[in-house]
Amino acid sequence: MLRHTAREQAARIFPGFIEKYPSAGALASADKQELTEMLRPLGLVNSRAAIFLEVAAELARAPSFPSTLPELLGLPGVGLYTASTVLCIAFGQSVPMIDVNSERVIGRVFGPGNTQDFFRSANVDVRELNLALLDFAHYVCRAKKPLCESCLINPYCLFYRNLKRNEP
Repeated sequence: MLRHTAREQAARIFPGFIEKYPSAGALASADKQELTEMLRPLGLVNSRAAIFLEVAAELARAPSFPSTLPELLGLPGVGLYTASTVLCIAFGQSVPMIDVNSERVIGRVFGPGNTQDFFRSANVDVRELNLALLDFAHYVCRAKKPLCESCLINPYCLFYRNLKRNEP
């Protein structure tokens, strides 16, 4: 639901979605038009509905829920971020959930290309770190109009230092 969609939008329809489709089997047998209408507030409704139905059908046929990276990546429409998120959140694995938001935060603070090193060197609960990065990116280190002046880590942030250096 979150692909190219703000989490607030997804949060509004998620409870009704889960109530109507509580299992992969229920979603797999959904009426496509009805599903499309439910997903309309998220945009990309035709492709999103088709992928949901396709993934649900595969999950309903599977003997168990996929629990490895290759199994998850084998599902239609599932990329590395989604697969990593499932492994981290649902299965408790120490897997970085690297998306454009975590890349932005880490790139701004430590410089571009440091995301993998950041996760490798982090000596913390990776699940908590992933969730903290998502929240931090959403509320503070936003893509547009980041709150650099009030950010607690601005003394360590390359992006902030460059902003200050380039001020008139």
